Amino acid sequence: MRGKVARAVKRLIAFALVWVALVVVAPGAHADEGAALADAAQSSDPQVAADALYRMAEAEDAAGDFAHAVQHYRAAVTRLPSFRYAPKAMTRASQLEAHSEGDYRPFARLDAVRRDPKTSDDAAAIDSLARDAEGFPPGPTRGEARMVCADAYLARLHRRADGEAELRRVTDDPKADPLLRRQAAVELLDALLDDGNLEGAREVTESEGKLLDRKQARRIVVASRRRWLHRGSLVVLALFGLLAATAVVRASLRGALGGVWSALRGGAWYALAYAAWLAIAGGGFASAYETGNAEPFYGFAATLLPIAALARAWSAAGSRSAPARVVRATMCATVVLAAAFLVLEAINVQYLEGFSL
Repeated sequence: MRGKVARAVKRLIAFALVWVALVVVAPGAHADEGAALADAAQSSDPQVAADALYRMAEAEDAAGDFAHAVQHYRAAVTRLPSFRYAPKAMTRASQLEAHSEGDYRPFARLDAVRRDPKTSDDAAAIDSLARDAEGFPPGPTRGEARMVCADAYLARLHRRADGEAELRRVTDDPKADPLLRRQAAVELLDALLDDGNLEGAREVTESEGKLLDRKQARRIVVASRRRWLHRGSLVVLALFGLLAATAVVRASLRGALGGVWSALRGGAWYALAYAAWLAIAGGGFASAYETGNAEPFYGFAATLLPIAALARAWSAAGSRSAPARVVRATMCATVVLAAAFLVLEAINVQYLEGFSL
């Protein structure tokens, strides 16, 4: 019983020494702090020694002394494989060892940028890292540094050409991590599609086909279809406006413009009532869902008003023959679909994905 109490007291004293070294010692006394940890690491108690070794590794890791950090992470696990930080220590040691190219100098350069949040928006710092990455030895660090630069260029610095160039360097780097290369290929495809560069996107799918799955490659087909629909919708709107305006001008030339104005006044309330119902009822229904968005209904209601006015004027000024009425009805239905497509595309293109567009 006395032996157990003595061991418990020794463990408590050893833990107190570690705590004093980490917390109580005044800032600047790093040498004494390190010495205290080194003494605790030699403790006969495996728990105390493993904890001290782990704390030493964390301090070295933070200071950029990655080689010694790896040694102490592994030593902590060797001293007590079951201690609470063993999985974390082994994971970090393996991660550091995988980035040991160039005696950890490239990784230290990358780590310094990652640790400083100010550099993410600093063009000069990102440019400097991009230049340094060109001289990094082959290995995962080079690819990760280029990804950091690519993300900064694309997301915050708005230098899309530079960001896409960095992504291409990652996909072309055989020594980069395979998952990182796949991520770079997907982000490059996204960037090119956002730019409307379908030719460049096709080149990526052809050259980096092994890094992209069928779903990603199919996005080129969808984007091409969407581009043609966008152009077609604009043509439909322009043609609709031209035909309606032509009919009104002809009615004016033959002195029948009064009938057009009467038709517009008579149908205005119906158009306003329908647009208001669409905006209020549709928008309210969409807003009832947690992820719903009423903007498409508001935008579509706003576009319907001028379309309804032009359709009413065209109907009053145009021919009364059956073929002419069929053409007008078909054209009005088509222009409504074109307007709906353009509204959804302008608000959020993801709404079109449900229609495979």
